[in-house]
Amino acid sequence: MLRTRGLRALATVQAVLAAALLAGTAVAADRVAIDELLRNARLWQSLDRPDNVRLVLTKILAMDASEPQALLLLGELELRAGQPGASQRLLARLQQRRAAEAGELEQLQRLYTRDVARLNQLRLLRRGGNTAAALALARQLFPDGRPPGELAAEFAPLLAQAPGGWERVRAHLEQRIARGGSPRERLALYELLGERPATRAQALRGLDTLAAQAELPAARIEAVRRTVLAARAAATPQATATPGAAPADGSGTAADDVDVRYWALLRDAEALRDAGRLPEATARVQQARGLPVAEREGTLLWAELLARQGRPAEAEAAYRQLLDDPAARGRAVPRLLALLQQAGRIDALLADAQRLGAADAVDTGALRDAADARVAQGEPGVALRWLEAGVALLPASPWLRHDLARLYARLGQPALGQAVVDEGIALAPADAEMRQAGALFYAAVDRDAEALALIDTAPAAARSAPLQALAERLRQAQARREADAAADAARVLAEAQRRADAAEARRQPREEIALVPVARSAAAGRSSLRGLELPLVLTRPDSGGSDDRPAGERWLHVDAVLLDAGALPAAFAEASQFGQVQTTGAPLASDLPQRARGLSAGFGHTGENRRWDIGVIGAGFAVPNLVGGWREAFALGGSDASVELSRRVLGGGLLSYAGTQDPVSGRHWGGVTLNALALRLGRDVAGWSSSASLRAGLLRGRNVADNHTLQLRLATDRDWLQTSHLRANAGLTLSLWHYRRNLGFHTFGHGGYYSPQRYASLGLPLDLQGLPGGAWSAWSWRVRASVSRSWTHEQDAPYYPDDPALQASAGNPVHAGGSGGGWSLGLRAELERRLAPQWSAGAALVADRAAYYTPTQLQFYLRRHHKAQTAPVALPRPVQPYAQF
Repeated sequence: MLRTRGLRALATVQAVLAAALLAGTAVAADRVAIDELLRNARLWQSLDRPDNVRLVLTKILAMDASEPQALLLLGELELRAGQPGASQRLLARLQQRRAAEAGELEQLQRLYTRDVARLNQLRLLRRGGNTAAALALARQLFPDGRPPGELAAEFAPLLAQAPGGWERVRAHLEQRIARGGSPRERLALYELLGERPATRAQALRGLDTLAAQAELPAARIEAVRRTVLAARAAATPQATATPGAAPADGSGTAADDVDVRYWALLRDAEALRDAGRLPEATARVQQARGLPVAEREGTLLWAELLARQGRPAEAEAAYRQLLDDPAARGRAVPRLLALLQQAGRIDALLADAQRLGAADAVDTGALRDAADARVAQGEPGVALRWLEAGVALLPASPWLRHDLARLYARLGQPALGQAVVDEGIALAPADAEMRQAGALFYAAVDRDAEALALIDTAPAAARSAPLQALAERLRQAQARREADAAADAARVLAEAQRRADAAEARRQPREEIALVPVARSAAAGRSSLRGLELPLVLTRPDSGGSDDRPAGERWLHVDAVLLDAGALPAAFAEASQFGQVQTTGAPLASDLPQRARGLSAGFGHTGENRRWDIGVIGAGFAVPNLVGGWREAFALGGSDASVELSRRVLGGGLLSYAGTQDPVSGRHWGGVTLNALALRLGRDVAGWSSSASLRAGLLRGRNVADNHTLQLRLATDRDWLQTSHLRANAGLTLSLWHYRRNLGFHTFGHGGYYSPQRYASLGLPLDLQGLPGGAWSAWSWRVRASVSRSWTHEQDAPYYPDDPALQASAGNPVHAGGSGGGWSLGLRAELERRLAPQWSAGAALVADRAAYYTPTQLQFYLRRHHKAQTAPVALPRPVQPYAQF
């Protein structure tokens, strides 16, 4: 960037001064160093960087508090910043020293205070194109035609239009430049000289020198050059009547005639170029280049036209021909580098910029974009090479340093990124953009404290508005993180307390009783089911235990069960779907009620990592069953794992749950158990809780064909909201089932349980938990809802799968299978209230809604603890009937 030259010179001066101080030299300021700093201050002034101007002037005045040029420049800076009081104090110091600069600052003081309204009006008139009124007002504000300070370059073109103004303004600018004027004043002088034929050559030479020094943006210099060249061409006769016509065939040999023809041809070529007629424009330029003229404008225009026509190699060769020409080099170098950059030849661009000493001609924005593109294409090594070369070429470029540091961090080398940032801060400690870029790097690698420290330690002059805005954003982000961390810590403590309270509650003896109505409407006598379960649970804690390893608990379940599937219709069409009725070919004598009553009982133990139980389901059923299970949980490589062996009853319908009697043979069948091995693995990563469960089982029942199943469930979820009163959790589940046989019907040998050969379900569960607190602190609730989409396939199934003779005697009938699936909804709602210190009551609703499957289960329960409960209310804990383990 353009400030590179100034920063390098500033760093050199600082090093010289530091060495002088360390060597113990005299305190008097080094004149050479002061002059160099003044030059840099004027450079920053021309680049509209008042922050850097102030920094340099502060250093000068620290060396020599009475340096008049520094006081003058600082006074003008204060006036432009709206600080006339500070400027007045600087004026007093100049007047006390009787410096010549006092008069100029006094004039500036007047213009920026008493006459500031007229000065602003002058600027408005000039921008609005009202030249006559602007010139009249300018002559009032500057009676001698010699504006002070930066106003000299600003109003030179306007004042030059006054009678005798051109000569007066020229002399004024030349005098200021002789005293060390700024690059902006030199540009204004060359623009002025370009207006007169006699001084145009001097203007063009001066512009070449200014471009070679690269102290102003090349676009500003090029704009003035084009204005001068246009004036020069306008002062010569037209070579052609219209653009594109053949040039006049002049035969004069005088140098001025050749010069006139040369510039006319170029003017015609530019008109053709602007009209999009590039081949014709190129031909005109080739004619101009064939003339014996020392100017290189034709070659530059020719190279530009070649590039526009997609001939970059020829354009590059043309530019390189001009590199050894001092008059054209300043214009050829930036155009050559722009050509290389547009062609994506970044390596060649950086090498040429280094070799030609033209770092300021490199477009750092385009270089950064090219590096970003390579990273996106999976080529970070190429981007790293370019950015490293770019920083070596432009060490004061804050954003190249930022991108290089970020790329180092992305490649796992944050220490190298930090070194790049720190080196930039050391090079330009007062550069606001350098600090902003460094702070953004630190923020990107989650080191906000260092980012804020980088901003907070910046000199006052470097604290730009964007830097302060970044600091405010970082502080807000830091405050949010601290608040989130505090909230997380509070939640962790609350959860730990809740678990401790739950553990304490488990250590206490308690009794629970529940009323569980069940209802499912389907085919009467077969898949319909209404019933009532009355579980009674007695729980007693183990002796011993601690907070780290809480004691387990022993429990006894005694459940009374009443089931009613309705009456099987006597009509053959309905009755033939049941038992062995199909073999008779006749209806039943009457409707056949399907009911069962029994008692389920079991006892077991639940500990921190182990659970076991053994019991009987349905003593009094047609087919009672011995059940039980053993589960072990343990840690496995940072994950939670468990293994379980179990034998459980399938409780979906009367046939699978309790068994029934065949009205033809009188034999009992049903009472299906799932004898399974289940494995589970779970892990929490980045706030997500994920698990995989696999179950393999053998299904058996009395007089029911054996079956095998394999079931896989994958789940992931996370808390999306968690406060002391509300928790919201949601995620995604995938279930895959396979049963070897389709035994979902109610003829003899079937089990009456859902057993598809292929089943896939994708679900979106939502879990809301509430502990209201306040006036509702005795209440707690939980709602679990899900929506899912399933895809299923069931094979055709023989009526009597386990008895070929019976199947043959019935005529080999089959139950039709097929593919299906669809959308389903599930809801589980729980509510609990602490009635008294030892008593709690609750209710729960479980409902599923899908095609042909609409079960609903209610529960009302009561719990009594032997000791008063003083801890906050826990989430609802409905009683689980033993058959549903």
